[in-house]
Amino acid sequence: MKKLHRKLLTLPLLLLLTVNLSAGFRGQVEYGHATDQQIQGYNIAYIDIDFQLYYNWYITPYIGGGVKTWYCENYFKNYPFRSIYDIYSGLEYKGFYVQVYHLCNHATYSPMIDSEWERNKWVYDMTMIQAGYKWDLK
Repeated sequence: MKKLHRKLLTLPLLLLLTVNLSAGFRGQVEYGHATDQQIQGYNIAYIDIDFQLYYNWYITPYIGGGVKTWYCENYFKNYPFRSIYDIYSGLEYKGFYVQVYHLCNHATYSPMIDSEWERNKWVYDMTMIQAGYKWDLK
């Protein structure tokens, strides 16, 4: 009877050892510059920071988000005027995914662009349920 119990316990342990389990963290930092747009004579640029935490198994659960901040460049001083935030969570299986995605867009007060402030006050946010397919061309 004890040998049977050992065999029954050994089989699930062996299966767990042979399954590809891993977790990871990936991210991206991006800088962009608008060459044809200015606010009060200052160049416009942005910085974008994104991250994702995921767990690889048969179905890959993940969570991520980021922020993109637009600002005016004035030599060594930068004046932000808009921030866009996103956060998402979902499941992926062999490229197919379902996720909940939230995006919000907020004006950021900056003394340098005070005259633009009233025009720049609009704010919005939205939450979506998305489904799709991802692929890589290699």
